[in-house]
Amino acid sequence: MMSEVNRVEEANGRTPIIGRSEGIREVLTLVEKVASSDVSILIQGESGTGKELIARELHRRSLRASEKFLGVSCAAITETLLESELFGHEEGSFTGASSAHVGLIEKANRGTLFLDEIGETSLAFQKKLLRVVQEHELWRVGGNKVVPVDVRLICATNRDLTEEVRRGAFREDLLYRINVVSITLPPLRERKEDIADLVEHFVKKICADRRRPVPAIAPVAVQALEEYRWPGNVRQLENVIERAVVLDADGTIGLDDLPSQVRGRGQTKGFPKGVTAGTFLISVSCTEDSIDVAKDRLEKAYLEELLRVVSGNVSEAARIAGIGRAAVHQKLRRHQIEAGRFRR
Repeated sequence: MMSEVNRVEEANGRTPIIGRSEGIREVLTLVEKVASSDVSILIQGESGTGKELIARELHRRSLRASEKFLGVSCAAITETLLESELFGHEEGSFTGASSAHVGLIEKANRGTLFLDEIGETSLAFQKKLLRVVQEHELWRVGGNKVVPVDVRLICATNRDLTEEVRRGAFREDLLYRINVVSITLPPLRERKEDIADLVEHFVKKICADRRRPVPAIAPVAVQALEEYRWPGNVRQLENVIERAVVLDADGTIGLDDLPSQVRGRGQTKGFPKGVTAGTFLISVSCTEDSIDVAKDRLEKAYLEELLRVVSGNVSEAARIAGIGRAAVHQKLRRHQIEAGRFRR
């Protein structure tokens, strides 16, 4: 099966890029064309589509391949810490800065810097990043000395940055600088012909990690996996396959080893894809609960299942739920749900 697949992999065990679909072939063709050009690249796509994987492949094929590849998720840490993490800081520049710190931009000098979820940054942060891109220099936090830097910048986002510019949430001049070339990754639901090959790869990888025999995969299970819409994309597929490997008891991964929403049971129109109606019946008693209590319990169950589907990515949860990111955070606080515990 794998011999016909576009499979980009090194002998050192680097994570492969697997796919035979037209969408993946187009992405890899573009990667091959622009990898050595040293221009800034914006990788776009839904959460879980493999944006960091493509960034690493661009670095591997670039003239900077012998230097460092460093990356950070801009949504994973607060803006203050993000600025210090990227630009570095001088001793005493803020409370707790007991010594000078070299930031990732300096550490990645002559190499590649990958900024994931760039759309989550503030306008103030974007202004400082723009100077790095335009002038190839930076100031550490609390510093008064210009530090020259030479990095190739690769950014990624699951947002429409053109729309963010229109809303005034993203700098247009920075967008032009980071988007010299755009690479858009297709969601897994648009590359169903790749699912069987991805499943085979994940099964072998997970079994090797767990030192257990590789099970067979029942055709009916593969069919169910291909028919599911995968709101969490390849990352969600890997999670589902890991679950199936753990649950397998007879040497064959079948329907019973897959989650109910993937098997196609209990889905109801009106709920986001990947979130099942059965989830919402948990802990709700029609004879004891008032409608307000029932709504609260349903909303909490909905949010927990949604975060589980998207591996704790609040931005993606907001997109699927059709509400703003701030509104999701507000609801999480009200229900005392920590998104971090769903990250994998």
